[in-house]
Amino acid sequence: MKTAALITHTHPPAASEAVAVAVRLAREVGWRLIADQDELAKHGEAAAGVEPVGEDDAPDLCLVLGGDGTILYALRRFAGTHVPVFGVND
Repeated sequence: MKTAALITHTHPPAASEAVAVAVRLAREVGWRLIADQDELAKHGEAAAGVEPVGEDDAPDLCLVLGGDGTILYALRRFAGTHVPVFGVND
């Protein structure tokens, strides 16, 4: 099963609806969504179905739901890895 790391905008209302859609679509296509505890807490019920990132998790993709700063953060976080970063700028 493929795994996508989820990183979102710092203001949850701007991304929570998109998180719920991402969870639904990931399930439909057989992907796991993972995120750190801050992400999970930020979105509450909208993040139901997103798994906490584990120590051994190596994502196949990073999905970013946010603005330019959030996308730049994700690019820095995964720089030097083979993890592609797919950003959706709201």
